[in-house]
Amino acid sequence: MIVYEGSAPAAVRRGEFHPFAGARGRVRALPYPGYDAPGGDPWRGTYRRPGEIATAAGPSSPDAWSDAFARAAAGKILVGPAAPAEPVYGAAAAAVEAARRLGRASVLVETADRATNEIAAGPDLARVVVWDGTLAADEFWERFAGGARPSGVALPWIPGWTGEEDFLAAFFGAAAGSGAAFAAGFPLSGDGASRAAIHGDFAARHPDRADAFFDAVHHRDWDRGTDEARSRFRALAARAGIPARIPPLVGRRDFEANARLADAFESEAEAGEEPRASALLAAARRVEDFDRDVADLEREGNLRILWPPDSPEARLARAVLAGIAR
Repeated sequence: MIVYEGSAPAAVRRGEFHPFAGARGRVRALPYPGYDAPGGDPWRGTYRRPGEIATAAGPSSPDAWSDAFARAAAGKILVGPAAPAEPVYGAAAAAVEAARRLGRASVLVETADRATNEIAAGPDLARVVVWDGTLAADEFWERFAGGARPSGVALPWIPGWTGEEDFLAAFFGAAAGSGAAFAAGFPLSGDGASRAAIHGDFAARHPDRADAFFDAVHHRDWDRGTDEARSRFRALAARAGIPARIPPLVGRRDFEANARLADAFESEAEAGEEPRASALLAAARRVEDFDRDVADLEREGNLRILWPPDSPEARLARAVLAGIAR
């Protein structure tokens, strides 16, 4: 049960947020402070079962959110999660509209309730529906397909459950049949409370397999199982022809080449290891903060303003920008 305890000011968090592939941002808007949806939490990497949730509703006025975003770092604005009562309170819609007025792109995270259908689609918005382990698969995909498009789904990688070959094969088959534009996975920390909650949801769905799953979820090497799930997820996504990350987003005031180049740096970082991954993310932030079109910079032969000509960043930038020019 969700208890809405009145109104709240525009809640904005600043930092480095990367809930799933393609959704890195330095600003997160919380339209419903205190609302943590059941299931996998892409922000904290935890998992919780349904229970009583006390939350407040943020402003329904875009102006209030615009003021909160005014001095925020460049790049995508992450909004969510949107609560089931979004049609009543409109806080998530107001945050997305504020981002649009500022010419910013948004990633909107929602639940299977699909409560944000009134928010208009566009090249500046990605809708991400987080998979719900409390629902039967048919019910989840029916709800997903009934919502606004384009949309994608985010799946927590759970060793022994959502990370297994059979589950993922069915998942991607249903995603394709339901019109998912992309599917992004995310890891969980594997803390004790999360493992207990995962087992509870699994047992409710599959009581005949609950005992065997208890051993798998509590005694298995969690990090190794997560790595295996990530590898299977990417392989089956490629086989199904479904992108395994959110596509590049372009706000009204964004340069398309900058957005695509920042996305390319992020994609390389997600597949790489430290310290290279951190260097690539730093390059993505530099592109976001740059107030000129990097495509013009490359045409002028001035890409060295950003990186030394022989650096890995410059080589990747030239390859990406050449692809855009074609």
